Amino acid sequence: MKNQERPTVQATQPADETEVTKTDVELIADAETQMERAEPGVGAETKRTKRQAKRQLGEAVLAVERSEQKSVVDAEDEVRYWANNYNTTEGQFRQFCQRLQRGEWELSPERYRENVRRYENDLAIDWHRSEEAVADLRRRGRGNGMYELAALQQLGSGVEPEDTIEAASGIFYHERAEQLAQVLRAAGADGEADLKTMGLTWRKVMNYLEATHDYDLLHEDYHSYQNGRRAAHNEMIRQLNTLNDLAERYQTPRFTIRNFMTNDFYYEARRDPGRALDHLANYDRESVMAYFALAFQQDFERERKRGERKERFY
Repeated sequence: MKNQERPTVQATQPADETEVTKTDVELIADAETQMERAEPGVGAETKRTKRQAKRQLGEAVLAVERSEQKSVVDAEDEVRYWANNYNTTEGQFRQFCQRLQRGEWELSPERYRENVRRYENDLAIDWHRSEEAVADLRRRGRGNGMYELAALQQLGSGVEPEDTIEAASGIFYHERAEQLAQVLRAAGADGEADLKTMGLTWRKVMNYLEATHDYDLLHEDYHSYQNGRRAAHNEMIRQLNTLNDLAERYQTPRFTIRNFMTNDFYYEARRDPGRALDHLANYDRESVMAYFALAFQQDFERERKRGERKERFY
């Protein structure tokens, strides 16, 4: 597990803005008071006082602007820092899985689940801090655009979606679904609608699998095939996000650490020069698919074999 402590010397830690702001406000007030006292028609001394007051007022305004600019830079650095921690945790989990694959460790299924849960807890801390940093940045008028935020965070750097903690947490799907369902059933009539919504999950996953393996449509109308598959995939993503929102509302464990973005928005390549948003959309889409591939492993395998049989006819 990585060390979660921040370095002692850090550019991202905001300074004590209260004192700076108070001093600047007092300076502005002093300057305005001097201007009010400088009555017209008193001669050269009055003009000199006015010039001095205006100069002080200008300096105070510039000091406030510089303080605000520095705060925005610090807030952006904080967003980058915690997003990098998030990516680092995912990278450490990938190394853990690689060592398992090489046979360096022999873990029982239960021990493996314990390790995934520990990594997931680490990732949750990173994501919580990241959300706090983003909220602080938005309070300063930045980070609202998805292109800007994706460029700052660079989520998913250096990790394949199927190798992530987010995907591995699919092994907890059924136990978390049962916990949520129990709470919804206990809520009586108030939980009925949400219980029905939750029950749509398997069907939406199957809709995606069926659309993916609809090779008849693929060979008849490729454009319609792609649109249908994409729409089913986005519905699957929305369903997972809905499950997370329900878990938050009813105070049961979330299914994944964060919610995922769909890929049905209008994409403007000119606003994404580093392709960070394009990468995030693909990363999220594949992460959700990998999550459900674990949660519904037998269904994925059955549909894969069925698709292979159908594909032989073409």
